[in-house]
Amino acid sequence: MTLRREQPISKHLQRTFLLILAGLWLLTGNVSATEKLTDRIDLSYQPEAPALSFLQHVDQPTVIVLLYGAWCKDSQREVPRFMRILELAKNPNLELIEYEVDREKIDTLGKVVEYDVKFVPTFIILRDDHELGRIIEHPKISLEVDLVEVLSKASSFSFSGKTD
Repeated sequence: MTLRREQPISKHLQRTFLLILAGLWLLTGNVSATEKLTDRIDLSYQPEAPALSFLQHVDQPTVIVLLYGAWCKDSQREVPRFMRILELAKNPNLELIEYEVDREKIDTLGKVVEYDVKFVPTFIILRDDHELGRIIEHPKISLEVDLVEVLSKASSFSFSGKTD
């Protein structure tokens, strides 16, 4: 019986193998092995009550397209707050569709190009496939107030949010 000594796998072969595994991972629908930002909810965030009440009573289907980067500090701050707002609003008429982008602001589905996104996070508010408005990078007042402002312009309601 002769013993055969196994040769170590080259670095190139190791990288190729890892790329194949990563490709298979993506094909199965598992985009990331880590937690997504949209899985996080900032439980300490307390949305303003009048804005939250408005969002609880939105009676028309509204889609919020969110493009964010897990690497982005603004996304890391704003996305968990936004998830808290949606959690407290408990309104099935507010539908979130999310797309994570890389540092070059590229996503596999081409949504960055489709929606002409330059900065993340970008919240795009749509109704009947028409864009009502956007919140880009950070809110002017707060996420919930800015969202209500966009929705108010599209309806007969008006909203006066806190400005201090």
